[in-house]
Amino acid sequence: MRKLLLSLLCVAALPAGAEELIVEAGEERLLSQPSVHLQRLVLKDGAVLRVAAGLARVELHAEQAWIGRGVQLLGAGQDGHAGADGQAGMDGQGCLPGADGQAGGSGVAGQAGVSLDLRLGLQSFDSLLIDVRGGQGGAGGNGGIGGAGGASQTCAGGLGGTGGAAGTGGAGGRGGDVQVRYWRAGKDGLLAVSNYGPGLQVLTSGGHSAQAGLPGAGGAGGLGQLVKRPTGIKIFRNPGSAGTTGHFAAPAPHGEAGRFLIEAQAEPRD
Repeated sequence: MRKLLLSLLCVAALPAGAEELIVEAGEERLLSQPSVHLQRLVLKDGAVLRVAAGLARVELHAEQAWIGRGVQLLGAGQDGHAGADGQAGMDGQGCLPGADGQAGGSGVAGQAGVSLDLRLGLQSFDSLLIDVRGGQGGAGGNGGIGGAGGASQTCAGGLGGTGGAAGTGGAGGRGGDVQVRYWRAGKDGLLAVSNYGPGLQVLTSGGHSAQAGLPGAGGAGGLGQLVKRPTGIKIFRNPGSAGTTGHFAAPAPHGEAGRFLIEAQAEPRD
């Protein structure tokens, strides 16, 4: 057997094929393999196991496990990024209309939480928080403002450009699924389930979708002008109409909650 120790506040990956994992109090260890089978797992008070980015599912099996107080197993999905704001349209020159504003970028969806399969022979157990919530969606970008219409003595004012459409907010990520199957390998291996205090707490809620961006305002119409002709007659050239506001975006869905199963077994089994 090999002892895998970390220096204080250091994060390191667990090598494949390890027989024993010991995480000291207040330290953090990265689970970088999709399947980890151990003879002994020791998570001391305040220890943290964090699932590496890119892993959708992790199996963690230990024939003997000692879980201290305030231990955390973290596999929540990452939040999505916000979409970029659309660029404003260029103002029209002369008799030309203003250019339309660009649409806002869509927010990126939150990532799904990691699905976990835990099989533990509990020698002792105090408290463990499992967090596999879905990530929050990124906000949609605002639409760009439409360009103003041009103005010239030779024509009516140009039309204002249409505002850019609002960017859609990102959807929330789905919460991960959790299975905890355990058996008492020692007299202190009783697992209490409670989402409000000491014991096993499992967070599998889906991420919230983000707000869509705001649509861009339409550009102003070109100004009307009073023009005097060579004959001395004065005429008024009408102003251009303002551009219309961009379209609103449809709301994105919230992420679904993951499912969890906690099963006590009389003895280890597949």
